[in-house]
Amino acid sequence: MADTIAPANGSAAAANGQPTVHVDVKISNPDGTTSTTSPIAPAYEANPAIAVPAEKSAALAAPAAAAAAATPAAAPVAESSTAAAKAAEAGVVPAAAAADAAPAAAAAAPAPIDTAAAPAASEPSAAAAPATASTIVTPALPARELKKLDKIQRTEAKNQEAELKKSIKDAGAAEKLFRKARKAEVQSEKRHNKARDAEHKAAKALNKANEKHEKTVKTLEKALEELNIKKKHTETTSEAYEKAKGRIDETRENKAKGDSERATRAAAMHGTPQPSTTA
Repeated sequence: MADTIAPANGSAAAANGQPTVHVDVKISNPDGTTSTTSPIAPAYEANPAIAVPAEKSAALAAPAAAAAAATPAAAPVAESSTAAAKAAEAGVVPAAAAADAAPAAAAAAPAPIDTAAAPAASEPSAAAAPATASTIVTPALPARELKKLDKIQRTEAKNQEAELKKSIKDAGAAEKLFRKARKAEVQSEKRHNKARDAEHKAAKALNKANEKHEKTVKTLEKALEELNIKKKHTETTSEAYEKAKGRIDETRENKAKGDSERATRAAAMHGTPQPSTTA
C-alpha cells in the first residue's frame, strides 16, 4: 500500500492551504487475487517529492492490512477513507489527524456477514416438525352457568317423565273403562239374544198369551235401548282409548327427542372433545 500526500489541483482544500490524503488499499480476495479500491473522492495526484515518514506509513499500513484480511469487501474502508479525506479537504480536521482516523475507522468497521455460507438457523425445519392431527376441544361454560343449565335440564327431564307416567296412567284408566264397557256390552248382547229368543217363543205362544207377548215386547224394547246406550258408550270409550294411545306415542317421541337434545347440550356445556381432521 502506498500513501502519499499531495495537494489537489483546483480543490477547496488547496484554496485553504490544507494538505489532502489519498489512500490506495489492496484487498486479497478468497480466490487468491488482489483488487485495488479507491474511495469515492476527487482525483488526487501523487507527488513523490512529499513522502510520509516511515513510522507514519507503518502505522497506516498495519490497521489497513488487518482490516483488508478480516473483511472480504472494501466498502467500509473506502467510506472511512473518503470521510477522512472530505473532512481534511473541508478544513475541519488537520491532514495528519485525518490520516490517523482513516485506518482506525477501517479497523473498527464490522466485518460483513456471509449470508450465503451461513445456514438459515432461524428458519424452522420442515422435517423436524411433522404434521400431527389436532383436536378441537369445546370450552366448558362457567361453573355457575353450567350448574344452572344442568338444573334446568334435570327439571325438564323430570317434567317429561312425569308427563309420560301420567299419560300411561290415563291410558290405563281409559283401558279399564273400555274393558268394563265392553264387558257390559257383551252382557247386554247376551240379554238381547235371550230376550229375542223369548220374543220368538212368545210370538209362537201369541195366540196363547197375548199378555205375555206384550210383556216380552216391552222387555225387548228395553233391552234394545240398553244395547244402543252401551254401544254409544263403547264407541266413546274406544275413541278415548285411541287418543290415549296416541298420546303415549307422542310423549314417547317427545321424550326421545328431548333426551337427544339434552345429551348434545350436555356435551357442549361440559367441553367434550370432538375429533377433527385438521392437521
